[in-house]
Amino acid sequence: MNKIAITAVMAATLITASAYARPDVGISLFGGPSFTRIKKGTYSYGWENATDLLVTAEDQRIKPLVHKKTRFHLGSCFELGGQCESVTYGLALEFGTVLGNMKKHSEHSVHLVAVAADTAGTAGDGTAKDAADLPIHTTTNVKTKWYITLLPKIGYNISDSVNTYAGIGILYGSFATESRISWTAPEDNNTKMRTALTDRTSNTFKGKKCRTTGIFEFGLGLKSQVGVFGRLAYRFQLPITIKSSGANDVSLGGTKLYEQSIRLSVGRIF
Repeated sequence: MNKIAITAVMAATLITASAYARPDVGISLFGGPSFTRIKKGTYSYGWENATDLLVTAEDQRIKPLVHKKTRFHLGSCFELGGQCESVTYGLALEFGTVLGNMKKHSEHSVHLVAVAADTAGTAGDGTAKDAADLPIHTTTNVKTKWYITLLPKIGYNISDSVNTYAGIGILYGSFATESRISWTAPEDNNTKMRTALTDRTSNTFKGKKCRTTGIFEFGLGLKSQVGVFGRLAYRFQLPITIKSSGANDVSLGGTKLYEQSIRLSVGRIF
């Protein structure tokens, strides 16, 4: 809420000021590479309280997963701004999306021992024949569906056609995440272990969240005499945490999304 309030005050100030100093309206299209990194938090299978399986503390929890990928973002922008001598100011409202997903697969083994669930020993007695190395497969996928940004900017005219600027604003967007945990049961000759795993199946957890975060942008612009302009900018986005709902005793950590991008804009001032 603080980010939204601060940005709203800045936006109102800029809009009011533009009424007194050559207001401009601009429309542009933008696109460029987005350098994305995700970090999946540690999560567990929910077996630490099982009465028929023994799992070591280290094997119980999956270590954080990190994945990097270059995606492509595109969208449109509506701008309102003005100029006071060599100083420029403005407010940009963007609508965009990021193409491509962040899918990462990993695999490791967990050593399990089937033990007696009661005095009859129906799940095993903890001997070597009741132990198995269980291959665990994990897949994490994150998508950016759409986003809206509000970016107040201030800049300086180096010349009549060259401008540099900086801005601090907010981003509000829709993000989807999917985490899948699966495993392969032991061979048929290990019947006690297979019995212990009967009620523990593969799980897929999905989450769809809208999140707000801060953005910082620095850029260089060129403008022609007829109002056509182009910009090259660098944007840094504060991390976003997305959580999936858990089930069947599986505890999922949040997925953090880190993003920075290079964008090229082309538009016209009216």
